[in-house]
Amino acid sequence: MKKGVLYIFHGSRLRDSREEAIHFFNEVKASLPYEIQEISFLELAKPTIEEGFASCFAKGAAHIAVIPVLLLAAGHAKQDIPAILSTLQTNYPEAMISYGMPFGVDELMLEAVEDRIKRVLNRPKKSRMILIGRGSRDVEMQQDFLTIGRMLEERLEVPVTCCYLTAASPLFQDVVQSVPKMTEEEIIFVPYLLFTGLLLKGVQKQIEQLKRVTNKKIMLTDHIGNHSAVKELLRVRVEEALQQEQRINI
Repeated sequence: MKKGVLYIFHGSRLRDSREEAIHFFNEVKASLPYEIQEISFLELAKPTIEEGFASCFAKGAAHIAVIPVLLLAAGHAKQDIPAILSTLQTNYPEAMISYGMPFGVDELMLEAVEDRIKRVLNRPKKSRMILIGRGSRDVEMQQDFLTIGRMLEERLEVPVTCCYLTAASPLFQDVVQSVPKMTEEEIIFVPYLLFTGLLLKGVQKQIEQLKRVTNKKIMLTDHIGNHSAVKELLRVRVEEALQQEQRINI
């Protein structure tokens, strides 16, 4: 049975973000032995999921592993993508579709974030990390994000405040306003985001404004999508999905 891989990225209006995602895809694609590998986007960019799936099928893939290139399982991974795949399974009854996992809470993700932090962390100073997530109303996603924050706090022995850019509390903008009252001398903002985009641009703008109203040392780490550990975990997620021998219930 010929196998194919369809990667689903979130998508962005920002050209730099789309190009970053494509570069990420091309690097992972080149490191895997599968002839049929296609990129797609959930929204705001092309090809769509339907177009990417059709391309895999047209190239002869009878077993297509669909991989959500998403940090945590929330609405997109749990509802939106499965709904599309259910329709595709109806339209392509002869295809076997296996649905992979998002990155989730994993040692490799912690390795990537920890490396980003260590590049800027100044140990002699009293520091606090502020971990910034995209945000979702999904309670399990919020719990996973808090777990990542707690694990980073234990590993680095630096207090961590978790916040969100949207849809959950505390909101990033509220945490930013509280920074001048924090007791730590050094505040390290950590965007838990795969790629650049409008959200990250907004974070950068607010942090620059913050620097003008506080004497604290304010730093912003790089986002994590171009880290080798993240690419390695995506390869793991592909292999996991392709090992599924039967159709999953979507």
